[in-house]
Amino acid sequence: MRRSVAYVGIAIALLAAAAVVAYSMRPTNNLAPQPTSLKNEELEHSSVSPVREDLSHLVSRAKIDPKVVIQNRGHAYSISRTQSPPQGDALKYVQSLLQRSRTGDATATYDIYLAVNQCKSALDTPSLSLLQIYRSQGIEEQYKNSLEKNLVNCEALLSDPELSYEPWLKRAADQGSIEAKIMFAMDSKSILGNRSDYLSHPERLANYRIEAMQNLQYAASTGSVDALMALGNAFDNGILTEKSPSQSLAYFKSAYSLAPNPSLQELISRESKSLSSREVEIANRLSIQITQNCCL
Repeated sequence: MRRSVAYVGIAIALLAAAAVVAYSMRPTNNLAPQPTSLKNEELEHSSVSPVREDLSHLVSRAKIDPKVVIQNRGHAYSISRTQSPPQGDALKYVQSLLQRSRTGDATATYDIYLAVNQCKSALDTPSLSLLQIYRSQGIEEQYKNSLEKNLVNCEALLSDPELSYEPWLKRAADQGSIEAKIMFAMDSKSILGNRSDYLSHPERLANYRIEAMQNLQYAASTGSVDALMALGNAFDNGILTEKSPSQSLAYFKSAYSLAPNPSLQELISRESKSLSSREVEIANRLSIQITQNCCL
């Protein structure tokens, strides 16, 4: 089945690895951080709840697409979207998913979100740094041509306000999509709108932070390494929840124990050096508890 609309094929070929790291390592929220941190005694009881749905159950209930799943240690899994993009009219692609979405298929709803979001992104002016990457590879003109083709493919979808402005990400997360629950915490603009929108309604921002953390905790409890990374980032930057270096390190360590990679190992080493021995000890205990609850 075709996966999403208006991805740039050349961009994926060049930046797939960078995109996976960005997805796993850093959220895209532009919200103001919350500077306070939790006390040590509170940290010792903070972890992912053992309310796990196993991967096969999630797949059978259309909460995650097995084609994007990489099995890790124990019950843990990672998500990787590197499939070839669908071709043709984006509106027709979205319409082909609507019936499944309306019957509660969370993967279909999330695919609609991806299609709409990618089409909206096609309207954005490419950054100079991105153009420089393509120029250095000698494919700048190919990239520009692909953008023009995407705009043609997206024209009908973007002209349909009922489809292009539906809260697809929120709906997919509510239906149980694991990818959507993780992306919910990363793509605040799709949930809250522009900065002026949520600043005039501060209760929406407060509710968003609570819901984002709940979504991440649930996704992590199913074994999602991406959710563990997102929780580590959340406690690191203090945007969605109170800043807590020990909890951040604990989630990073848990993710590394399930799906090790050199970049994460380097991050853990750097973060550990910035903490006291007491904070590292707390992080180590929490990491074991998190890993046991979610994935072993």
